[in-house]
Amino acid sequence: MRAFSAVYGFVSAFRVQLPLAAFLLFLNMASAMGGLKAAGIAAGAALAVMIQLAYLLDRRFSQREDAVNVPAVELRVSPAPPAFFAALLLADSLYILLHTPFRPLLALSVVFVPLYAVPVDGVTLIKRVPALKTLVNLAAFWGVGVLAPFLLHHAFSWTAAAALVRATWALIPFILALSVILDMRDYGGDAEAGVRSVPVLLGLKATAAALALLLAPVLLRHLVLGERADSAWTLWTMAAAAAAAFRPPRWFFELYLLSANLMLLCGLAGRLAS
Repeated sequence: MRAFSAVYGFVSAFRVQLPLAAFLLFLNMASAMGGLKAAGIAAGAALAVMIQLAYLLDRRFSQREDAVNVPAVELRVSPAPPAFFAALLLADSLYILLHTPFRPLLALSVVFVPLYAVPVDGVTLIKRVPALKTLVNLAAFWGVGVLAPFLLHHAFSWTAAAALVRATWALIPFILALSVILDMRDYGGDAEAGVRSVPVLLGLKATAAALALLLAPVLLRHLVLGERADSAWTLWTMAAAAAAAFRPPRWFFELYLLSANLMLLCGLAGRLAS
């Protein structure tokens, strides 16, 4: 039990599952777009590390939010010193710059990681703007999981990026729902610290209702097409959002993330086996 508590504390405190989900989505999309190669897998891992570093920095500086959001078992996991983050960030950035076609994503990371994680007067600039935290998380997840696999095989252009958004539009409601559900998890601390997330702006029950309205047409489409696995996942996401409105324990959200990672892992296994 003590070992489980330690693992849970580490995974939850350092937000490990969300970068893992981005990496698994990257592998799924790369497999669908042109196959998996060792260099591509390493490139996707480097981007997932960039997301992890952003969350580690946020974990270090978000003292006001974490005082409410993070349970005592997690607070015992001390973040590493700033020099450690700086060294990791530099090494990861150099790898992306020299060995991958992801320079546009690297440029955006250089701008947005500090704005997301480093506070000014107690709150980061991104978290002060209404709903911007949610949109940045959506863009980061879509950038690593969808745009990056595309860049393995195609040169970047805004026209191509727009076409990719149209081609993968069905993923966007799920990525948005995932980001918002995790913001619902952090509702108490965000409200205390002045973070203007979607749940803080709308309230938890109104946020759950908005997600239900967002996902209802997606669910209908899956049902009409007979896509049972996608229908089940959509229903589970809607149920998770409804449950989040009543502020369940933090482990519930880790369970939701675990289910997302298992779904992505099963999808990848199916693609590789076919």
